Amino acid sequence: MSELRPEVKEFAEWMEMKLMEHDEDRSGYRGLDEEWCKQRIDEELIEFYMALKEKNITRIYKEGADVANFIMFICFNRKENWIEESADLLQKSGFFRGGR
Repeated sequence: MSELRPEVKEFAEWMEMKLMEHDEDRSGYRGLDEEWCKQRIDEELIEFYMALKEKNITRIYKEGADVANFIMFICFNRKENWIEESADLLQKSGFFRGGR
């Protein structure tokens, strides 16, 4: 992968900062309930829109990072589920025993 664009790197740093705020009260995002994540996205979007109205650039970045983090949780967990399901299917098909 090529070097991250400065804008992407900056936003990713905001995302990491927001994640670090909750490191002590969360054990990670593996297995988070997708419906709960979607609800949190809706809530965080409202906060993001409020920050836009206030024209508070720091809050805009923080709330935007919150929204992006919950979207990331869903993407990560979907990928993890897909990998597990794919591995199960391959195992059942005999793929790992040379049954290709």
